[in-house]
Amino acid sequence: MDDQLYLKTGKFEHQNVQENFINQVSFGEDFADWLISETSSLSDEGFVFSDPVMEDYGHGLNVENGKDRFWIAFSFAEEGPTSKPAHWVITVATNDGVFKKLFSKVDEMKYQVLRNKVWSIIRHCPDIQVFTEEEWVNLE
Repeated sequence: MDDQLYLKTGKFEHQNVQENFINQVSFGEDFADWLISETSSLSDEGFVFSDPVMEDYGHGLNVENGKDRFWIAFSFAEEGPTSKPAHWVITVATNDGVFKKLFSKVDEMKYQVLRNKVWSIIRHCPDIQVFTEEEWVNLE
């Protein structure tokens, strides 16, 4: 299972490439930190968030709830630093290994709780514009 949101925002750092970056688009750590703080109520439902993990496309978060594992990707959708509001793709996905896929299934209700909370937080933030995939394709 995975689901994506397409968005544009200037709320998070997207201009200054840091020395520790894998490449010039490894932004998203502050976006991930912000989301962790905004989703703190999910800990009451058993969700545990990792620290942000740098990826070649941005950053990500491992999220666990019991035996179920999920991944939230913060994909910086620009070719490099930009002075205008940045484009991002946020993905919430199951993060189950091969054996889990073969022998059991991720609890779909837990996935929906996580995804719906993340989507609600992002959609209700006045500094973030959310687009449909069709609108996203036609952005500048």
